[in-house]
Amino acid sequence: LPGSGTDWDTTLKTASFTAVSGKGYLINTAGGAITVTLPASPSAGDNVVISDAKGSADTNSITIARNGVKIYGNNANLILSNDRASISLIYELHFSTHLH
Repeated sequence: LPGSGTDWDTTLKTASFTAVSGKGYLINTAGGAITVTLPASPSAGDNVVISDAKGSADTNSITIARNGVKIYGNNANLILSNDRASISLIYELHFSTHLH
């Protein structure tokens, strides 16, 4: 299971923030879109898990801002726009993704 062993921040995030490696976040976009900025200098094996906890990402998306680091080899941010979407990002030479 991706994200197992992850240190979950169980306080719902309702505003944009910068993620910390090794953490999992429960996102609530009911009040508006949220941007999660990835750590700027990750090390190999670092992970971040993002989950649309309230099922509102199709109305108000979650943007994962790459912060200068490639996501799945691309120089582009990632948008989660499906209700209840969850993603585990693991840093190799770039963040690779595992959608759920």
